[in-house]
This record gives sequence, C-alpha cells and structure tokens, in this order.
Amino acid sequence: MTCERPAKEDASKPWHKGEKKKMKEVVGPVFKPNSSNICETANPCENGASCHFSPRRNDYKCRCLKGWTGKNCTQSAEFDPCSSNPCQNGATCQAKKEKGQPTTYECYCARDYGGPSCDQRPCEQNPCQNNGTCRTTRSHQLYFCDCPNGFGGRDCDVAIGQTPPEKFGKNVEQVSSGRAEWVNEMKLRFANKKKSDADDPEGAAAAAKEAAAADEPYKDAKQKKREREEKEEKEKLEAAAIQKAEEGKRKKAQQEEEVG
Repeated sequence: MTCERPAKEDASKPWHKGEKKKMKEVVGPVFKPNSSNICETANPCENGASCHFSPRRNDYKCRCLKGWTGKNCTQSAEFDPCSSNPCQNGATCQAKKEKGQPTTYECYCARDYGGPSCDQRPCEQNPCQNNGTCRTTRSHQLYFCDCPNGFGGRDCDVAIGQTPPEKFGKNVEQVSSGRAEWVNEMKLRFANKKKSDADDPEGAAAAAKEAAAADEPYKDAKQKKREREEKEEKEKLEAAAIQKAEEGKRKKAQQEEEVG
C-alpha cells in the first residue's frame, strides 16, 4: 500500500510540502561528478610526482618525490651534485658541502683511475722512474710517485745527494723538487747561520724565522690555521702579562706616594 499524503506533515521533510523536485534541483549539482579532472586531462605534476584531484575543492595536489618541492614539484628541494653521475668508470660520487660554499662533489675512483671525475689512467704509461711506484689521486695532480730510497722528484728522476743540472742561469740555483731533499738543504743552510749567530739574539731570531719560512710551502691549511691560532694566543698572553706588570708598577708607585 502506498501512502501519497501522510496523515501528519513534517516540516523537516520537504517532500511533505511538495518540494521534492526543488530539492533535486538544488542538491543535484553539488554531487554531480566533476568532468574537468586536471590530473586526467593535463597532469601538471612533474618529475615523477603523483597527481591527486579533489572534486569538492575543484583543485589538485602533487605528491613530490624526494628532492623536489613546489606546487607542481618543479623546484629542487636540495641540490644534489651527484644526480648527473659526474664520476666515471665505476667511481663513487659523494656530495661535499663546506660552510659558505656551494655544494660540490668528490669522486672516489676505482683502482688505476684518477682525476677529479676518475676519467683518466695516468699510471698506464708508467711515468715513475727508477722503480718508483705510481699511485693515482682524485685531485688535478693525477698521480704521484712513491720513490725508493735514494731518489726523489715528481717522477723519481732525481738522485738524492747529486746536484741537478743548472737550467735557469748562473744567478739562480735549482734544487731537487723532492720535498725531503729541499727541506734538508734549507735546514743545513740555516743551521750554519745559527752557529755563527749564537751570540747574536737578533740574528738567531732571524735565522729561526727563515727556517720556518723554508717549511711554509709544504704546510697544509689546518697546520697553518693551528699555528696562527697558537701565535694569536701567545700574543694575548704576552699582552696580558705586560698589562699586569704595568698595573703592578702603577700600584707600587701609588703606595710609595701615600707613604711619602
């Protein structure tokens, strides 16, 4: 049995007042499926991101992959210098970040490869002489030679203790490029100066300064920084000691004036 008109009208039910058709017209468009789903028609999300459309808001949202951000995932969240695979021949790339500097990369080369991008084999031609061992590096100096006893120089081509031939004129003396030989020769020179300046404090100080200058080109940045900090600390202590001594003298003078 169908009841066309209820015995009692209910104000909360629009069809009891003949407004059923009006309700359909109002409610219908709200829940009508949205045909303009931009994720299906255009997919604005880039770089592998997934697009999610909201019919209620008539808007979309991109879920970006790691390393990307922005409305459409087009902005790099963090620069990755290794993303372009700059290291070659099986090398391992590692991002390198220093304070105040842009992010760079460093390649850890496979055996027998060298250079900043591990794209060269400098030891293939065996540049090291006199049974020296060639070893690759990651720096722009592609290799270095591990020389046997009695030899030095970049390619182990200089016999330690022998005077290399003069190449730069009569007034310029050339020494071996081997670090040990060059430093030892400088130390011997300054040691002889020390002996003659034993009774001269100023001469001894100058000799010590020159000896330190001889080792200066071979000091790394950390050592230089450490020595600079030690020097500054020493200067501060000396200044504090001088100030303390002056204050002591001043107090003593005041006491003498009061007694007098």
